[in-house]
Amino acid sequence: MDNVILLGGFSSFYTFYPFFCTQRMVLLEHERHTLTIYPSEILEEALYRGSASQASDYRIIKHIHITHHVVNATSNCPDAFPNTLCYLRLCLSDDAQQDLVKAQPLASRFDDWSKNKNGKEDTPTVHIERKFPVN
Repeated sequence: MDNVILLGGFSSFYTFYPFFCTQRMVLLEHERHTLTIYPSEILEEALYRGSASQASDYRIIKHIHITHHVVNATSNCPDAFPNTLCYLRLCLSDDAQQDLVKAQPLASRFDDWSKNKNGKEDTPTVHIERKFPVN
């Protein structure tokens, strides 16, 4: 897949992701830690992968237009907004031995169901627990 994030220049990027843009110059390491980290967009405007803390931040949920459906793929993180969002709970551990293949069919059915519910397409997100830093 080709990287197209800047296709159309800054104005196009700003149209889709205004919450990523700031007027501040971020030059120092400690300044970067004050920025909000958003989930990774796996499929453009269709699927995101984020951490449990990102899935618990309602401002992030609103910014990326998660309106109904979240896959909670953690072993011990509660659903953050059970009165607002519909969750599929997959009790998966965050380690190399976890077999993700068995969870895939159920997650796919949930994704299909979320796209067909009420005739509206929704943007699902998947959140996982992060015990180890990503290199």
